Amino acid sequence: MGILESLIVGAVAGIIAKALMGERYSFIVTIIIGCIGGLIGGLIFHGTYGLFAQILVSAVGAIIFLVILGFFKRKF
Repeated sequence: MGILESLIVGAVAGIIAKALMGERYSFIVTIIIGCIGGLIGGLIFHGTYGLFAQILVSAVGAIIFLVILGFFKRKF
């Protein structure tokens, strides 16, 4: 997957994750959250093929990342 494709998948996954979690972040932070979610989701679910599967896996990873981030925000 190329860089532009990764950014688009990350943006869509970040938008899905922040909508489901009720968070408010800027668009750039949303893309970063989606890309980190793609890394987390890729580690959990190996070998996903297709654009829809990549977006879904990235969104799940982004939700996991936002949950972990929420634990740190409450703690400090």
